[in-house]
Amino acid sequence: MSDPETLSPREKDVANLLMQGKSNKQIAYALGISERTVEFHLRNIFEKMQVNSRVELILKLGKTTVGIPGETTVDGEEQSANNGREAEPLNPSDRTQEETGSANQEKSAMKGFFATILPPIVILMGIALLVGGFITQKYGAVVVGLIAAGVAAQQWVERRKKETS
Repeated sequence: MSDPETLSPREKDVANLLMQGKSNKQIAYALGISERTVEFHLRNIFEKMQVNSRVELILKLGKTTVGIPGETTVDGEEQSANNGREAEPLNPSDRTQEETGSANQEKSAMKGFFATILPPIVILMGIALLVGGFITQKYGAVVVGLIAAGVAAQQWVERRKKETS
């Protein structure tokens, strides 16, 4: 019973991230589950794949070729042992944006959030540095504050123009 096709979709997700060298904590974060749940899935994967460690699992999955999309056989065609259903790839690079699910959506949302909130923060910090430089008569700080606020404001305006067009 050491066939990757016996893994559940969630176990395949965990195995994909494990193959990327992710820790339990990183896997949990990427999948939006607890570390304990990751440990549970790993125990099930180890049992199904008849291995005792992460290293053994990685080595075993690295050698497996039948039924894993993305891995090819000798004649160059992909094989599938899943009764006509499309299997989830164990190779993360074979996944589409839609297949990667909520983990990538969460990352995109975070990038969008930071790209939206950082320019105004930098503008405010630049203004604070500018004012503080005038008060303390440290004119180098005034220049740096002015440049930081100006560049951040320009980037913010350009981003807002792109979003509205």
